[in-house]
Amino acid sequence: MHSSSGKSPAAAKQPAAKSAKKVSSKSSKKKPAKSAGGGKGSSGTLFPKRSKFPKHHRGRLRGISSGDNRICFGRYALQTLAPAWITSRQMEAARRAMVRHVPRSAKIWIRMFPDKAVTGRPCEVRMGGGKGPQEYWVAVVQPGKILYEMAGVPESVARKAITVGASKMPIKTRFIFNEKTI
Repeated sequence: MHSSSGKSPAAAKQPAAKSAKKVSSKSSKKKPAKSAGGGKGSSGTLFPKRSKFPKHHRGRLRGISSGDNRICFGRYALQTLAPAWITSRQMEAARRAMVRHVPRSAKIWIRMFPDKAVTGRPCEVRMGGGKGPQEYWVAVVQPGKILYEMAGVPESVARKAITVGASKMPIKTRFIFNEKTI
């Protein structure tokens, strides 16, 4: 006869069909991924999760690096010789280039982070209207700062990989190594 709840078998099956319909509709609809930092198709790039102030002053590129100028984690490193803004895209391009030239056993550390937002105005826009929206994120680096570190590979392999990564950077850099065994 009927179930103990007092509903007919057809009525008991109806809510299950609706819930199955909901599950299938959720799986078929996917939301597009948000771009990182408001850039143009900048997926996979680094940027802060949140920032206290959305827009920064331009600042000046002065001085030398005092704290980040020693190798801390790896055995080989890429060190800057000039001040610059390094974008998150340049950082990712250099990292990918280095990863392609080393085996999986190698370990690579990124010692910089793009925490400064750079704004821009569209072309042919009249004066006024305030500061423009965020275009991309940069890491402000000073001469002597370590950008990348590497360990777990021979010196010849590390030198080649870091040289390839250095070619993606907008400034002069040099390959350095720690003589102590780690």
